Amino acid sequence: MFYVLVPQLLNTLGMIPFFWYDLTGKRLADIREQLKEHREMMLAELSETEDKK
Repeated sequence: MFYVLVPQLLNTLGMIPFFWYDLTGKRLADIREQLKEHREMMLAELSETEDKK
């Protein structure tokens, strides 16, 4: 019983914040842009370290 009910309850409780987290419109576009910039920065940093070897 504890192997099924406790994880199910915790999973259900963990889903509650997702209903109030706004990931639409401008906010989603801003997040995607920030992730793109971060990826490009990390890729450039990785290329620099490989070029120095």
